[in-house]
Amino acid sequence: MTKKYEFDWIIPVPPELTTGAVFDRWFENEKETKENDFERDALFKVDEYGFFLYWKSEGRDGDVIELCQVSDIRAGGTPK
Repeated sequence: MTKKYEFDWIIPVPPELTTGAVFDRWFENEKETKENDFERDALFKVDEYGFFLYWKSEGRDGDVIELCQVSDIRAGGTPK
């Protein structure tokens, strides 16, 4: 006889991620670079379960991706 098992897969997402933060977003395309590959001051948020990342910048459409698709996050700095 099998035992009933309850999965506890929900991990709390910090409120800073669900309320959102402003970052710059860029997309590196090896074949060609376009002006629209960079978005300044985009508001990033994560859904309450931590599966999806979505962002919106002024004058552009918003976008959503699964967090498993994020390949690189870099700390920003001030140019010299």
